[in-house]
Amino acid sequence: MSALLGIGVDIESIDRFRNRPKDENKKFYERIFTSLELEYCFNKKDPYPHLAARFAAKEAVIKAFSGLKRLYFSNIEVKNNDEGKPYLKILAKGQNSKEEVINEKVLLTISHSDKYVVALVVVSEE
Repeated sequence: MSALLGIGVDIESIDRFRNRPKDENKKFYERIFTSLELEYCFNKKDPYPHLAARFAAKEAVIKAFSGLKRLYFSNIEVKNNDEGKPYLKILAKGQNSKEEVINEKVLLTISHSDKYVVALVVVSEE
């Protein structure tokens, strides 16, 4: 049985992102999201729930790894598998690195409502 190492949860208002248009907040978006995440979100009809979900997931990852590893937004990439299920890629030196740095098992779930998104991350031994 795997030992539980950390749990992180975050809730975000979708309007927080809707009220921060990318054109006026380019540095913010580039600091928080990888280029692949931005491409994925802005190819959606309404990108803001997807941006809020990725932000919440990154916050939850940072909380779950608190005391284990120091992570930054640029180290974390939220991706989707072929069925649309989100998963995490944690990078060594930020978004330009290909090297993943975790040995732990990381589980992610994201849920949306009209106004909010919530993300939960569980970290356990592999």
